[in-house]
Amino acid sequence: MPTHRDPGRELRLFLDGRLLRGLLVMTMVAIGAVPVAAQTSTIGWDELGIADEAAIPTGTTFSDGGTEMTITWSTVTDGGSFVAAFGADFLSYEAGSQGGEVGNACMGFNNGNDDPDDKVILSLGFSPPVTGLTLSLLDVDSGTFDDGVEIFANGVNQRNSAAVVSIGSAVALDNETYMQGYEGIGTPVGTTSPNGNIDLDFTTTAMTTFRVEFFSTDDANANPGGQLVCLTDLDFDTRIDFGDAPNSYGTLLVDDGARHPLANGLLLGTSRDGIENDGIPTAAADGDGADEDGVTFSSPSGTGDSVFADVVVVNPTGGTVSVCGWLDIPAGGTVDGAFDASDGICQTTAAANPTLSFQWSGLPSDQQYDTYARFRVSSDTMTTADATGVFTDGEVEDYPVSFDFSPTRATIDSFAASFVAVETLRA
Repeated sequence: MPTHRDPGRELRLFLDGRLLRGLLVMTMVAIGAVPVAAQTSTIGWDELGIADEAAIPTGTTFSDGGTEMTITWSTVTDGGSFVAAFGADFLSYEAGSQGGEVGNACMGFNNGNDDPDDKVILSLGFSPPVTGLTLSLLDVDSGTFDDGVEIFANGVNQRNSAAVVSIGSAVALDNETYMQGYEGIGTPVGTTSPNGNIDLDFTTTAMTTFRVEFFSTDDANANPGGQLVCLTDLDFDTRIDFGDAPNSYGTLLVDDGARHPLANGLLLGTSRDGIENDGIPTAAADGDGADEDGVTFSSPSGTGDSVFADVVVVNPTGGTVSVCGWLDIPAGGTVDGAFDASDGICQTTAAANPTLSFQWSGLPSDQQYDTYARFRVSSDTMTTADATGVFTDGEVEDYPVSFDFSPTRATIDSFAASFVAVETLRA
């Protein structure tokens, strides 16, 4: 008789010499959508440990909440006098108030003429990408000078975008053919006034880079003098989904573990915790909670020594996404404890709610094997070489899997499996 052991955790079917005809299915128990709790991190410029008006070197890195921000800056000039002002270099830490905020990163220069081709370019890179990024540009104003700024998110110009929450009364959209951004208007604002500020909120956008280009517009005087624009501290969400298989499979951050920032609702199944700061490797692959609900394993009779997986994808992006699965297939009688490229299968889909089928064939038939599977989805292009590392969105799910294709037993197990249907015939 078929035997169902340990309900809610695993399924074992003993055939006792009878043939199997039908379908043996293990389904992860659906638990419904899990609310995701936001964890907010802040990168404060004063935490860099840089003295007032000291230079912030290009290449400086700062970490918080499992996210690393890399600061790079450069200057572009087509000749003439273009030198740093206010601080020790073109990017410096300023402890005093600008735009009503204290402790900022400031770009400052003296330009010998009103030449928009002379500029400071500041880029902030995030790894992994962050969502919920908020910050402000400070003191974009005008006088004998005329501040001009262009703002970019992931390389895309943000002029008049929804990410620009508000601009002060001393700031206006540009009216020049050579720039797509914002410029100061009217008279200079004081250091405590918010009238020259631009407030930014990138909400659910997965931010890999934020860039500002700062220059004099051609509305300035012939020798516009010192100009200054600053950035406030940055707040962002650290909602990152890691895997939880044993660490030999690439789970911890230090080993470039598989991870996905919560960005746009792209999921495997319906639930995701997504609030880890690091992977939590466990033997049961359940270290990050019960969010693995996107994959159903099966082994239909008549298909040889094969394992199938049906993967449910929730794709609200409107575009094509990659879905990849890895099963650590035993070689030489044992699993190797790693997801190799040869263990992987990748597919793409543009459908909103597809179920994709994966098949691993030619599995060993001489004994039972306990192994692990990993599935990932992202709008980035993934290949079978990408069992670890970071992508800009999506989810990772890890599963323990057991299978046995010996002549008198058919077994395929996964955590929280449930019996669906099986039909047997006498030999």
